[in-house]
Amino acid sequence: MQGYLRYMAIDNRDGHIYVKELESDTIIRIDPLTGNRTIVSGDGTGTGDDFNGLSGLSVDTMKDRILAISSSSLISVNLQSGDRNTITSFPDIGSLSLATYTTINNESSKVYIVDLFKGIVEFDLETEVARIVSSDEVGSGPELNEPTHIAVDRKNNRLFVEDYNDKANEDDPINVELLVVDIETGNRIQLLSLFEQEYEQMALTPAVDQANDLLYISMPNRGVAIFDVETKQYLMISQ
Repeated sequence: MQGYLRYMAIDNRDGHIYVKELESDTIIRIDPLTGNRTIVSGDGTGTGDDFNGLSGLSVDTMKDRILAISSSSLISVNLQSGDRNTITSFPDIGSLSLATYTTINNESSKVYIVDLFKGIVEFDLETEVARIVSSDEVGSGPELNEPTHIAVDRKNNRLFVEDYNDKANEDDPINVELLVVDIETGNRIQLLSLFEQEYEQMALTPAVDQANDLLYISMPNRGVAIFDVETKQYLMISQ
């Protein structure tokens, strides 16, 4: 378990960190106190369909499972056994074609999925009904270009989305925006926009501390900041 790790998700019950190992499509649990790693599913652990292009991990604490994207399906992964079960395929969710990231609401009833062509989609896990929350045709505000990481603010019924803007020319700097999206209306507001500086690694990945109502964002060059939505100001806490 020495490969690159991606798609981090946190279990709010015990602080365990879940990540994907890039090379092997394996979900790994990391103990935040010891740093010890354990294979949760994949690579011979758990039964069910093999992962295929695993991404977008979310911890469903109500049902003790991880929801993940695997190729063209939404997969449920039992946190105790590692067993994998397909919940639905994306052609059945509004014809999603390139889903990448997920986040789940507090009641574990709805999952929000980012699709590069459809925008942000809400899928009701109980009724299996899907609707587009926000896209270029749904809601107002800045266009969605290449939305990636997403986090739900359960208290305020909104989503935070990292959005990469297309470059007009290959030599142009990368532009990344942090957007806030109203779940009911789909309206989008730009909170922050940064252009790539020399030698920077661009990111504005959001993460919400639900208990303390705080928004954290990753910053270029591996920094982390607390972001205040009302003032649109941030405070670096680690760099």
